[in-house]
Amino acid sequence: AKSKVLGKLLVAAPESLRIEAAKSLSKFRGIKSASLIAAQALQHPANRKNTSVRVALVHTLDTLQENGILPILHKLLEDKDFNVSQAAIKAIPRFENKGSVQFLIIALKKSERKPGKMDQNHTKALNAALYGLTGRSMVNFQEWNRWWGSMATRSSF
Repeated sequence: AKSKVLGKLLVAAPESLRIEAAKSLSKFRGIKSASLIAAQALQHPANRKNTSVRVALVHTLDTLQENGILPILHKLLEDKDFNVSQAAIKAIPRFENKGSVQFLIIALKKSERKPGKMDQNHTKALNAALYGLTGRSMVNFQEWNRWWGSMATRSSF
């Protein structure tokens, strides 16, 4: 019941209250509906252009650690809002899900193709996320892709 009240606040309250509601929702770890509420609020039109609220919601999803939410975080790797995609990059390795490696590698490929300081920061963050998830350190997309191609059929890194 409390999580539903927070869900309403996440899309209808002023920005500062939305952020606090997202933080409060993160205390409902182990309750699947909390992750669904956060995911719905993240995708809600009222929050679409609100970076601070969206980043807070990504942090909430990270804290709740519901594996069913990973596809949403994978999609956020390509979000146009740099801060939102950075939050997703930092969250994904903490789920310790091998399936996320391919999404991080694809995002790395796209990031390396773009010049610019933000993309360089994005590339560094993606390499750090891949290292955090795999324990391996590679230099670029091609190395990661080659390694992943040889590891994809194995059950462990």
